[in-house]
Amino acid sequence: MLRRAGKRDAMRPKVASDTPNTETWTYPGAGIFYRCQLCGGIHEADQPDDFLDKVARCSATISASTQDLYRALQIPGEGGRWNIAPQEATFVFTRPGGEKCFADYGLIGSWNPETCSWLWAWHMPDFFDTHRPPETELTLVRRLREHGAQWGWQPLTEPLLYLGEPDSWHMADLAADLAGWPMVYRAKVNDSNYHYFAISRPVVAS
Repeated sequence: MLRRAGKRDAMRPKVASDTPNTETWTYPGAGIFYRCQLCGGIHEADQPDDFLDKVARCSATISASTQDLYRALQIPGEGGRWNIAPQEATFVFTRPGGEKCFADYGLIGSWNPETCSWLWAWHMPDFFDTHRPPETELTLVRRLREHGAQWGWQPLTEPLLYLGEPDSWHMADLAADLAGWPMVYRAKVNDSNYHYFAISRPVVAS
């Protein structure tokens, strides 16, 4: 989970690997780490107080609003389903009674619970030769990266992170908060990975 770094910690690089070879490194169960693009080693990311405060505030807000909307709109509900239109970056929620709700979304990142690796969606076009997300899905996460660069928030600017499940949700919460959207969602996309989304307020089809 996220933790506050003391002044002593902030004065020196936090290294999780003594050599660039990271084949045997495993996530220690807490903190946010990144794979260094220069040395290939794994280092612990800086998490200044303003970043931690922002995460705490927006995560509480987004978690509450997500649950409120699930209950109010009955999505997905027993017998309901979720569908996605990637080219339009639109979610379609079908309620148990057949009514449909539509919402804009942004793809935020991909998380693997076995390795605890997190790949930002803005890095996916460079990371994958195929199965790249459409450009329509990436606008929000690219804005989040720019926002992180402006504030000096390292976890939002390193392409590949290692983090636990609570922090994977926090990344999506930050994106939803930046957009002014009230919902986050994750979907299992294969045997190993989940994708995380920020979602606008759904509109019930008339």
